[in-house]
Amino acid sequence: MINFEKLATTNEYECRDLTPPELEKLLSISFSLVSSNRGQNKIIYRGVDYDFLADRLSRQGEEPTDTELAKRLFYFGEKAQYFRNENLGRKWLVDIADTTNKTSNKIFDRLFNLKTSSDVNIQNFISSNPDFFSFFNNKTNKLLFSEMITKYGVNARDYFWSILHTAGHIGTSGFSFSTSTSRSFKQAVKFSNKKNKRRYVIFAINRIDFKKRNQLLRKISSYGVPTLSPSSSIHRAQKEETLKAGLFPHDIIGLYCLHERKLIINPHIFSEPNSNKNIAIEPLSINQEHFDENLRELTSYSSWFYTFDRQEYFQVDAAAL
Repeated sequence: MINFEKLATTNEYECRDLTPPELEKLLSISFSLVSSNRGQNKIIYRGVDYDFLADRLSRQGEEPTDTELAKRLFYFGEKAQYFRNENLGRKWLVDIADTTNKTSNKIFDRLFNLKTSSDVNIQNFISSNPDFFSFFNNKTNKLLFSEMITKYGVNARDYFWSILHTAGHIGTSGFSFSTSTSRSFKQAVKFSNKKNKRRYVIFAINRIDFKKRNQLLRKISSYGVPTLSPSSSIHRAQKEETLKAGLFPHDIIGLYCLHERKLIINPHIFSEPNSNKNIAIEPLSINQEHFDENLRELTSYSSWFYTFDRQEYFQVDAAAL
């Protein structure tokens, strides 16, 4: 159960209470989320703590307030670990659009190596999907897998990478360009690190196009590479939804401060460019002029990404600008 004591949003300098029209719009968004089709444009949650968020959305030595973190989150979003600094000097998966044979082979090998895990959940996952893992346990299938990735591109690569991401360190070694969220608020709270006194849950909209994803899976299967059933999951109780690259600020509803039971709503929801937009239905419009300069000045990200259609993504190295 989500139990908050205060609703707020941000202005240029501080948090403020919502106005009656803003409360009315928030209520309209809530109704839209309740009435939307199952699985489509539903709310998702991501649990983080202060140290995690401040490490990304501030510079070394800064101690941003909750309001400052929220404002930066609503402008920059929250990007995957890959964009923090882990992609530097890599020899494979060197770019968000990398579908080279070297990257495909590494993904194949990582799926093959999952069987060495001592994690009971991973072992149960493997035993529950014998056809899938028999394919990856046969190294002669590497060429077919690589050819399939070349044919169907980065979205096919992302599907198999998401499996490695949910497996944790054995799958990605901490170098993931994916971000974990949950369909469960309760599960997100568990991941916000109870040891930290300042904890948060990010509320956002899941814009995964399930129709396109299912079409892709049929193509992959028809090529001779197995896929998993939609209900198959390593950690089913976590109700995870894996997002590519991170959380767009255009999809973020708000930041819930668990330590204060305060929900800070994304102010762009109420801005003039979004006066006729409902975030539950379509992404927000946000003025991100001088984004690259602000990223270098205000955050610790070493690179970032952009997309025009949520299908093709482009990566920019902040240090190269």
